[in-house]
Amino acid sequence: MVNEGIKEFIKQTVQILDEIALDSGIDRYGETAKLEFMNFMMFMSLADGRIATKEANMIGEYFDYELNPEKIEFFINKYEIDTPAYTEKVPSGLEIALKADKEHGAVGTDSSISDLVFNLYRMLGKEVIESDEFKSNRERDEYMKYIGMLQRYLEEN
Repeated sequence: MVNEGIKEFIKQTVQILDEIALDSGIDRYGETAKLEFMNFMMFMSLADGRIATKEANMIGEYFDYELNPEKIEFFINKYEIDTPAYTEKVPSGLEIALKADKEHGAVGTDSSISDLVFNLYRMLGKEVIESDEFKSNRERDEYMKYIGMLQRYLEEN
């Protein structure tokens, strides 16, 4: 079972990012943003060394995909989600959101879209960690490393 509030938050955030991207001349960005959020949850599901069926089902429910551990492994390999490069690359959705915040003077305000995106990543990572019966320090470390990278990006740009 998923948190319906977070599921709605994903939907709204994807819609906002799609609208922002369209204003910048990027058509149909919403699906890319959705895939970035889903990829992050897949990354987190493997952070403890194994993908639990419960995690796969939860990720699938959040993004309206039928997923199992094997499909997640396929995506992880296809999109190189388990590589160091993944944990060092800022998602394009966060880049687009920060650019829009700067253009509208919204950086650090209550209407900051980049803060909205950042907080969604935090929530999604915590959802994966909490959904797994097998908790590991590595999972928490990978979460903190990735969220820390996003936070540094926001602070330095």
